[in-house]
Amino acid sequence: MFQNVSNSRIDINKEDNKKVSLILKELFTVHNVVIYILTFLVSMVSIKNEIIPFGLAILAACMGGTVPIFMVYIVSFISTWIFHGGDGLATFFGTSIIFFVLIFIFKPNVSLDERNEVLKVGTRLFFASFLYNLINNIRGVFLIYDLFLGLVIAALTYTFYKIFVNGIVVIRDWGEKKAFTVEELIAASIIIAIAISVLKDVQIFSLSISNILIIFIILVLGWKNGMLIGGTAGLSIGLALTLVRKY
Repeated sequence: MFQNVSNSRIDINKEDNKKVSLILKELFTVHNVVIYILTFLVSMVSIKNEIIPFGLAILAACMGGTVPIFMVYIVSFISTWIFHGGDGLATFFGTSIIFFVLIFIFKPNVSLDERNEVLKVGTRLFFASFLYNLINNIRGVFLIYDLFLGLVIAALTYTFYKIFVNGIVVIRDWGEKKAFTVEELIAASIIIAIAISVLKDVQIFSLSISNILIIFIILVLGWKNGMLIGGTAGLSIGLALTLVRKY
């Protein structure tokens, strides 16, 4: 009898170890590790040193694109804490909590036919960002400017979410036999360009490393997919980078 109990416990331990191994294998695939690195880099970036929508946008994009978000959240949390301090961390954490609560209360629609935004969480992210800024500003003297700024921050966060959720599929499925749309390729190039922008102060022979890499990405897109896509990607990346500023 004791032998059977012992064997059962061994089988249970083996099964648990197998489940843990499968979870770790899923979390740390090559594609997911690349996403974690990009998450860390884009979370370093702010808009004019005031608005930090990118960590939240890529977190929601990974959720919408069915990428495991546990490590994405941890990486973005750490990056925001290091490069934006306590205020930035409070914004990220507070907004993310409201975002998760809204998802729990208002279940997002699921689109199995959509390979990019499988879970429609964009509106929850918009309202989470707006509500956090509203609550944060209502504690003191509340101005119409604060209401307007909250709407602008929420709109920017939502806009970059829509870009990221269309681009993350390229990174997630890179190397597989899939055809990517123009929007997906441009969105992925914007994610990479924002991540690379943290290197703008690193120079070789007075040339910015980030500018060289971004130009290289645009040239590769034009070479592989035609000058129309390369030119469009260049304009899109340029518009996105005019907003951002390194931490």
